[in-house]
Amino acid sequence: MMSKILLASLLIIFSLTSSALGLHEAEQLALQRADELRQYENKHQALEAQAIAAGQLPDPSLNIAALNLPVNSFSLSQEAMTQIQLGIQQAFPKGHSLKYQYLNLHNQSLAAKFQQELQKTMILKTLREQWNLLYFWQKSLQILQKQRRTFKQLEKVTRSLFANNKVPQKDVLNAQLQLSQVDERLIDAQQSIETTQAELARWIGKEATRRLNAASLATKGQPESKDRLQEKLACHPILKAERADIAAARDKIQLSRQDYLPGFNAGLAYGFRQGRENITGRKRPDFLTGVLTLSVPLFPESRQDKKLLATHKELCALIEKHHASYKELYKQLTKNWIDYQKSEKKLMLYKNKLLPEAKQYASSTLIAYQNNQSDYINVAQSHIYLLNLQLSALKEEINQSQAQINLLYLQGQ
Repeated sequence: MMSKILLASLLIIFSLTSSALGLHEAEQLALQRADELRQYENKHQALEAQAIAAGQLPDPSLNIAALNLPVNSFSLSQEAMTQIQLGIQQAFPKGHSLKYQYLNLHNQSLAAKFQQELQKTMILKTLREQWNLLYFWQKSLQILQKQRRTFKQLEKVTRSLFANNKVPQKDVLNAQLQLSQVDERLIDAQQSIETTQAELARWIGKEATRRLNAASLATKGQPESKDRLQEKLACHPILKAERADIAAARDKIQLSRQDYLPGFNAGLAYGFRQGRENITGRKRPDFLTGVLTLSVPLFPESRQDKKLLATHKELCALIEKHHASYKELYKQLTKNWIDYQKSEKKLMLYKNKLLPEAKQYASSTLIAYQNNQSDYINVAQSHIYLLNLQLSALKEEINQSQAQINLLYLQGQ
């Protein structure tokens, strides 16, 4: 079993070094493959096209009519009022309705564009988290492999001492047990690597996943100051999309106000007549007709007033939602800033004290055991403690990087 694990580890290392795919390339590939981004892009373009269409005058209507036909003969020349009429009508919406219809849909299209930006930042955040997870399990595998060699050496030491009747057989059995437990953790780490790679394949594909080289964390350097991060918070895609929704709601209010104004239709018709006048014998003149129709809002209490009230309430709801979103994002900013600083202090403690002290203690217990001055249980516990401490330090690196990933997300990056 262990030979298979070691072989798989060597294959992973070989595949990573052959044609490695870095984080930046993986991010670009994930964005290119993201169906979610194309979904919002199509929505943005659809709303923008609707906005342009909504800002245009309605199509004019062409009317052709036969007026005042005598039913006894259906003759066009029998009666003086009989005519064939050709007319055109154009509707003119109320006030500036066309302007606000355009602006309303245009701002909705901007909201869709900002939602696309939000989806982009969420994809990058997810990819970076999976990248860090792959880094964690690959580093864990390396730490476990190194500690396995240590426990293998401890097993040889106990066998040698047991052969010379210097230690009881239980020490040999204990050493074998510790080695088997490390083997179990190696299997878990290998399975976790494969699971994480499967998650990454959802974003960048199987072929690209095989070329991933998570040799470092997804984040580098220090985050910006908290004040600077707070300034950038206002440009988060969530807030930009909500501001676009608020602008669309304001346009909707203005559109509702136009309902208090009259709308009108203008029409012009030309009537062709046949036949001659009975008295003079002259050809009958044609008729020209002009029509202007007004829609007058005489009873606004039950319609226009209620519609305007509804749009005001919609605007108030969106403003409150915007305030709540900012508070939530600011809370996340504060939390992740604190988490980053806390991890920074803990990592310094691991580096300067805990890990050096644990290594020194593990080395001293082994020397004492070889000199028959200590029990094997102390040796095993010291090395297990060192192993767990190394993994805890690695986990704290991931925690710090996760806090920085969250801060990048809050900046819209």
